[in-house]
Amino acid sequence: MNDGATLPTTTHYAQYALIVSIALVCSCLNFYHVSTMFENDRHFSHLSTLEREMTFRSEMGFYYSYYKRIVNAPSFFLGLHSIMNDNKTEYPSTINTLQRFNLYPEVILGAAYRGFIHFTNTAGIKTKECWQVDRGDDLPAVWSCEGLGDPSYFYINGVWLCAGITAALIFLYGCYLSRSIFGGIIAISAFFFNHVECTRVQWTPPLRESFGYPLILAQILSVSWCLRQTTPHWKHLCCIAFTTTASLVTWQFSQFVFLTQVLSLTVLWIQNSTPRSNITVVFLGKLIGLQNAIVLLFANEMLLTSYYSCSIVVLLGFIVFFPHFSSRPQNEWLKLRNTVIYGVLIGACTFFLRLCVSILIGSKDDAHILNLLRSKFTSFRDFHTMLYTCAAEFDFISLSTIYRLSSTLLLPIVYIAVGSVTLYAAGIGEMTSNSGACQKRTVASLPMKKQRESRRDLKEIPKSEMPPLRKVDAAVQYNILQLIAFIIMAAIIMRLKLFMSPHLCIMASLVASKKYMFFVKGKLMHLALLAALLSGMSYAGLRNLKEQRSIVGEYSNPALEDLVNWIQKETPREEAAFAGPMPIMASILLTTQRPIINHPHYEYADLRERTKVVYRAFGRGTVAELYRSLVDLKVTYFVLQDHWCYGESRPGCSMLNIWDIEEPHRKDLNPLCSILFEGNPSPLQRVFSNEIYVVLRVPSRYVEVKLPPRQYRQ
Repeated sequence: MNDGATLPTTTHYAQYALIVSIALVCSCLNFYHVSTMFENDRHFSHLSTLEREMTFRSEMGFYYSYYKRIVNAPSFFLGLHSIMNDNKTEYPSTINTLQRFNLYPEVILGAAYRGFIHFTNTAGIKTKECWQVDRGDDLPAVWSCEGLGDPSYFYINGVWLCAGITAALIFLYGCYLSRSIFGGIIAISAFFFNHVECTRVQWTPPLRESFGYPLILAQILSVSWCLRQTTPHWKHLCCIAFTTTASLVTWQFSQFVFLTQVLSLTVLWIQNSTPRSNITVVFLGKLIGLQNAIVLLFANEMLLTSYYSCSIVVLLGFIVFFPHFSSRPQNEWLKLRNTVIYGVLIGACTFFLRLCVSILIGSKDDAHILNLLRSKFTSFRDFHTMLYTCAAEFDFISLSTIYRLSSTLLLPIVYIAVGSVTLYAAGIGEMTSNSGACQKRTVASLPMKKQRESRRDLKEIPKSEMPPLRKVDAAVQYNILQLIAFIIMAAIIMRLKLFMSPHLCIMASLVASKKYMFFVKGKLMHLALLAALLSGMSYAGLRNLKEQRSIVGEYSNPALEDLVNWIQKETPREEAAFAGPMPIMASILLTTQRPIINHPHYEYADLRERTKVVYRAFGRGTVAELYRSLVDLKVTYFVLQDHWCYGESRPGCSMLNIWDIEEPHRKDLNPLCSILFEGNPSPLQRVFSNEIYVVLRVPSRYVEVKLPPRQYRQ
C-alpha cells in the first residue's frame, strides 16, 4: 500500500477504491448485526416510549436523559442552556453537565434530530409509523412507534452508525498495518468471529464507549500513519489533533487510553526507533487536541489534573530541550538500561507536575482510580473500591475469555504475527533471504571441492561481520507496545478487554504481511496459509455468531413502570428530590425528569461522598441517623429496591458486607435496610410500595402549621 513516498498510479487508485468499497460493506454488516441483535434481545420496536426509556438502565439512562431534554426543549439553544445550567442532576446544586459528563454525542444527536424533523416536516415526509400493542398479563395496551421520527430510534441508529464506523476502521487499520488487503480481511473476520469479546454496543447503546471507541481507534490509526512517514506534514498533525479532541470530549476514559499511548511512544523515542520529527508531530498533535478538549469541556478538572495531560507537557519539554536524550548505543543491553533510567526520570517529572497541578486546583476526582488499582494487588478495600470490584466486569480477566479468543485462533495467529516480527527484527529474515541467496549463488559457481571449503569458511564468519539487523517500522513497533498495554489493562480489569480484543484482531493482520512473514516462500504458499487460517477461524467463529443471533427476548418491567407512573402522578415536578440506588436514580431522572441527589457517574469526589451518605441506608445504624443525613442533602423521597437490601452480586459483596468492611466498629448495630423496606420507620413515611420497590417520604424538620380559614379568624 502506498504511504505517500511515491506518486499514486492507476493501479493504486483501483486498489484504494476496492479497499474503500470493502470498508463500506464491513460498516453496513456491523450496522445490521448490532441493530438486529438489539431488536431480538428487547423487541424494541414494539415497546412504548416509557418502556424504551426504562431499558436504558443506570449510566445508559443517565446519558440518554440529556438527549431527551434537548429534543423536548422549545428550541435547541434552550435545551443546550438547560443542560449547561442544570439543577436536576445533583439537586440542589446547579452544574454544567456538558463540562462534567462528556455529553457532546447527545448534543450532536439532539441537534441532528431537531434538524431532521424540521426538514421532513417541511418536505411532508413521513418518518415513523405507530400502532397499538396489546401486552397481556393484565397490563394496559400501549402505543409504539418505529422509524427515525421517533427520538429513541434516531438515537440508537446514531449508535449503530458509530458501530459501523468501528468495523470499517478495523478493516482499514488491518490493511494499513500489513500493507495488504488480505490483512484487512483477516482483521475484520477476527472481529466478527470474536464479536462478543470485542464490543457490547449491541446491549448497551448509550454508553460513552459506543461513541468514544471508534474515535480512539481513529486516533491510534492516525498516530500509526504519522509514525510511518518519512517526512510528516501538517495533515498528520491536524488528523491527530482532531481525533484526540473528539475522543477526549466524548469519553472521560479516553485520557487513560491515551496515557498508555504516551508510554508506548516514550519507549519508541528513548530507543531512537522513530525520527525526532515524527514523534514531535505526534506529541504536538496530542497537545493541540488536549487544549481543544479542555476548552470544549470548560476546563474539566479531571482532565486538567490527569497524568495524561502532565505527561504530554513533560515529554514535549524533553523532546524540545533535550534533543539528544533518546538512546544512541547499539548494544541492546545499554538501550534497555537507558530506557529504564530515562523512563523513570520522565515518570518522576510527570508525577511531580501532576501533584503540583492537583494541589493548585484542589482536585481529588481521580483518587478512586489509584485506590482501585491498589485494591487489585493489596488487601486494601474501602467503600468506593468495593462498589467497583464487586462487579464482575471489574474482576481480573477470566480464563473463559482466553479460551474463547483461542478457540477462534485469534490468540495463536497473533502469536505467529508478533513472533514473526520479532524474528525479523532479530535478523533471521535478513540471513535467510538476502545473504543466504547471495552466498548460495557465490558458492554454487565454484568447483565441488571449493564449494565445501567455502561453506566451511562461511560458518566461521564473526558475528560482527554478519548482515545487520533489519529494522521494524515504527508503526508496527508502536502497535505491538500498544497491544501489550491493552493486554495489561484487560488482565487487571476484565471490562477493558474491549480495548484488547479489537487490537488483537488488528495485530492478526500482520500474518498477511509479505515483509514479516518472510519464512513463507512464494505468493501462492502465503495465500494458502491465509486461507487455512481463515478457515480455522471460521469454525468456532461462525458458531459464536450463530449463538449471538439466537438470543431472543422481550423487555418487560411492570414493577419499575408502576413506580415511574406513581412518581409522575403523585409527586411535584420541581420540588420532589429523589435519592437511592444509582441505577434507579438514572431511570427516575430520565423517565420523570424529577431532580435527583445522586447518580451513576461516579468519577467526581463530591458525588462519591454524596452517594456514600445515601447508601448508609444499606448498612447498619438507626433510622434517626439516616433521616438527619437525608435532610441535610435535601432529599424529599428515598427509593429502595429489594436487591440492594437482600441481594448479593457475588460472595461477600452484599451492601451489608461492604459497610461491615468500611465500618467494622458498627457490626453490633442492626441492619437498617430491612427495617426501611418492610416497616414504616418514623420519621420516614412509607408512601409507595410494590413487590420490588419502596418509596419513603423524608419530611422536613420544620413542620408547616396551616392557619384556619379566614372566616374563623378573630
